[in-house]
Amino acid sequence: MRTGQAHRTLVGHTGPVTCLQFDEQNIITGSLDKTIRIWDLRTGLPSETLSFDFPVTALQFDSRKIVACAGENGWKVWNRTTREMKSLTTGGHSSPVEKGRYDGRYGASGAKDGVVKIWSL
Repeated sequence: MRTGQAHRTLVGHTGPVTCLQFDEQNIITGSLDKTIRIWDLRTGLPSETLSFDFPVTALQFDSRKIVACAGENGWKVWNRTTREMKSLTTGGHSSPVEKGRYDGRYGASGAKDGVVKIWSL
């Protein structure tokens, strides 16, 4: 941002990017094209693409998992080690969860029903 010029351009999503997060090695992006892309920051190339049935509206990741909101009444959890996708149903919203965040003990979900719920993990 110092120079006003982009350091790198990542091309691959076919719809608007709705969320992203990065660490020292990766940037992970979610899109209305129903995918999450994991990019290698050093090369700018996608290392993996995860597909969903609905648009991705929020994500959060750490070294073990990627948690995504993808049009359901809960979260999708991708285990980065076992490469398994699981669903975590929040069961309290009357419409799809649009945003979600977690820490070690609690999770928060915000849905199209206008309600925010706090969950004990």
